[in-house]
Amino acid sequence: MTHATDHTIEPARLAVEAEQRGFASLFLTEHTHIPVRPFIRWRDGEPMPEEYKRLHDPIVALATAAAVTARIRLGTGILVLAQREPLATAKQLASLDRLSGGRLVLGVGYGWEADELADHGISWDQRRPALREHLTAIFALWRDDEPSHTGERISFGPCWSYPKPHQPSPPVFIGAGGTDSTLLDIVRHADGWMPLEGTEHIDRRWQRLHRLAIDHGRNPAELSLVVYASSGDPRTIDTHHDTGANEVVVGVTGDQNEVLRQLDAHSALTTRFD
Repeated sequence: MTHATDHTIEPARLAVEAEQRGFASLFLTEHTHIPVRPFIRWRDGEPMPEEYKRLHDPIVALATAAAVTARIRLGTGILVLAQREPLATAKQLASLDRLSGGRLVLGVGYGWEADELADHGISWDQRRPALREHLTAIFALWRDDEPSHTGERISFGPCWSYPKPHQPSPPVFIGAGGTDSTLLDIVRHADGWMPLEGTEHIDRRWQRLHRLAIDHGRNPAELSLVVYASSGDPRTIDTHHDTGANEVVVGVTGDQNEVLRQLDAHSALTTRFD
């Protein structure tokens, strides 16, 4: 996982280097913009990191990565789908999956930057229902020959929308904390959970997700756990593995030389999920 910006390693180069070292996936994050607000502060009151202001569009960046790789999966981690227009986004994602030979992994989230959401016309209270509706619309566009959708935020169709994804249904993960509301959204709309490594009680919430799946008639074995933004500490990764994680996404950051050094340091971790 990286914050791919105009000041870091190019996404295509990163993908090649990661694939050569045996990494399974490349995940890129998204912010369309960061509003200038004097009261915004990062964790512990620090200014927001510079990289958040300079992110490449993840779908475009992953397309460049797809063109120079053959195996590595291409993930959004995460796409702020609540603030995205579904018709265009569905086509962009389907095109990426088609052109990459079925390597798309779609991580989506509700969004945490309230001013960014507001600039897209989404209030804080609207972000969860917006995500649900946008996923429903995108699934119809991917699945149906003449999709249509009537909802509170978007209505269309019947229409033609091609190409369809190469995969019958690209895997979808919701990246958010482990509240019951989030876990229910996963059961109803997604294929798995993508919590940040620091999320409290991942093991307990993972078991809670399994119980909710059973309660709603879904086989919990269908769900996957991808722990996101890991520090790369081997003992912590082993803990995630014991919890049931299918994959752990290790963060890399810095200029090209620093990122390559971090990839070398983390490459030994890839054997833990063989």
